Amino acid sequence: MLFKKAQSSEFIGIAVLVTAIVLIAIFTRMQLAGSMTSRAESLLKGFRIAGISTTGSVIPYVTINGIPIEELIGVYSCYGNETVDYGNGIKISIPENIRITFDKIYGKDGWALFLKKDAEKNSYPLFLSSTEKSGEGKPSFSPYISYDFRFPKPCSPGAKGSGVLFVVSE
Repeated sequence: MLFKKAQSSEFIGIAVLVTAIVLIAIFTRMQLAGSMTSRAESLLKGFRIAGISTTGSVIPYVTINGIPIEELIGVYSCYGNETVDYGNGIKISIPENIRITFDKIYGKDGWALFLKKDAEKNSYPLFLSSTEKSGEGKPSFSPYISYDFRFPKPCSPGAKGSGVLFVVSE
């Protein structure tokens, strides 16, 4: 009888030990998965910011129907014309085409463009995003990264206008 009690208490002890080891292994795996998830999220955020930085610096090279977007921004800033006729049937709606282009790059409601009004009389401010257009403004989204950029002004040869591109950072 004494021998059977010792066997059953040893069996219970081994079962408790195995259960404890299994529970520790499960919690360790859960904690490891959580830290891997947070590490992956921080890496993705870093990649997104790096991607935004890269696209912010390529604005001068983006074209619409072969015309650089910075030229279109300069035309709008100088003359206030929303539609420009380049001849040969090429009519470009500047705000609409900027919206389409930046929506493709940054996603809908992922960007806002602000053109500053210069001291010159030929200077029109513009706030443009996927959903709104006005003379002044700041983006309605937050957090964002902003990039200052310069563009040529055809009405003042050699002069440069300035603008700010806001891009959602999360």
